[in-house]
Amino acid sequence: EYFSNASYGEMQFSAQVQSVVRLSNTRKSYNGNHAQLIQELLEILDEEGLDLTQFDQNNDGVLDGLYIIWAGAHQGAGSAWWPYSDTFYFDFEVCGLKIGSFSSLSFELMNEDSKIRQYTAIHETGHQLGLTDYYIDSYTGGTGATVMMDRNEGDEDCFSKMLLGWTKPQIVTESCYVT
Repeated sequence: EYFSNASYGEMQFSAQVQSVVRLSNTRKSYNGNHAQLIQELLEILDEEGLDLTQFDQNNDGVLDGLYIIWAGAHQGAGSAWWPYSDTFYFDFEVCGLKIGSFSSLSFELMNEDSKIRQYTAIHETGHQLGLTDYYIDSYTGGTGATVMMDRNEGDEDCFSKMLLGWTKPQIVTESCYVT
């Protein structure tokens, strides 16, 4: 609903929730190694019969997006177990698909009694769409903490909406009224 509203109906977001997967190692063993975690996770889902190719809607050979929602407490900003997103391609394929964008989120953090915390998933989705963080170092609020890619609150800003193709800039070349 958030993305439909923020995009003025241009984006319809859908996701498919999979069953809980228990990986072979402890959480600590995956610290800083998202590639190993993701590869094992997707191989398990493939072995369980999930057709991963359905998540490549534009048929470019890259998984459209992946959310890893892990159990347990987050360990604070900057740790390996804090909400995180990245966009890059690993050196492995599962079902002929490479992995592009992913987000790693804590189930516990998203369920804390706070809208800002619940918006963490929306903020991380912004990264999967190609947006960057707008806060200055140490989360000091590069935009005055008023937009989603700054402090996980509010709407996406007009620049982000333009980058995502949700709005078209109007170029004014002479005196006129703009609505």
